[in-house]
Amino acid sequence: MAKAHLKRIAAPRAWPIQRKRSTFIRRPRPGMHSLEHGMSIETWLKEVLHAVRTSREARHALREGLVRVNGRVVKDPAFITGFLDLVTLTPVNEQYLILLTPQGKLAMRKITPTHEKLSTIKRKVLVKGGKYQYTTREGYTFLTDEAYPVGEAVIINLESHTISKTIPLKEGSRAFIISGENIGLAGTVKTIEDGEVIISLPEHDVRVKRENIIPYDGYTPLEEALKQEE
Repeated sequence: MAKAHLKRIAAPRAWPIQRKRSTFIRRPRPGMHSLEHGMSIETWLKEVLHAVRTSREARHALREGLVRVNGRVVKDPAFITGFLDLVTLTPVNEQYLILLTPQGKLAMRKITPTHEKLSTIKRKVLVKGGKYQYTTREGYTFLTDEAYPVGEAVIINLESHTISKTIPLKEGSRAFIISGENIGLAGTVKTIEDGEVIISLPEHDVRVKRENIIPYDGYTPLEEALKQEE
């Protein structure tokens, strides 16, 4: 059984925490993010948002149902929360989108509240009746008649639990780099060739692997968050 805490100094480099504040920090429970790209909701509340001062206050807020992640009330302080998740503080009706910075750090940006989440299709299965069952990178599943390719970016309606829109990768698309030396940067797709994509950034072009980017045309929350990085 995994320990409930880990040493701050040994925490992933992507975590935006103070390393010398205290010895230990809550270890997130395994879930829809890797340890590198996800922290416990308690850590987000206490270390990043400063919405609570102590772990006890965090547990109380969660127990009272004051925090939602991707539209759902979360009561487990160890619930792993990470890249592209939406965190809502219901008492003040504030919502935050988690993204990655050019320094490779996880970060929160305040956005206009939304019920839509950006993700990508990780798995596709043809089931009885000719329908397709899709699984996203976080583990969400959907059953539909529509055929989408694996790797396609999708916008999920968290209220109806449906795919409201797909965002195909094409020349001219806006794309966010999620891994590699250009992590956290956004640009315009210039060309697509042999599993690699040329992204035009403000000062130069970069070549990245297809799996290391996510197009986000029309996804207002990410567009709003990225403007805060400019």
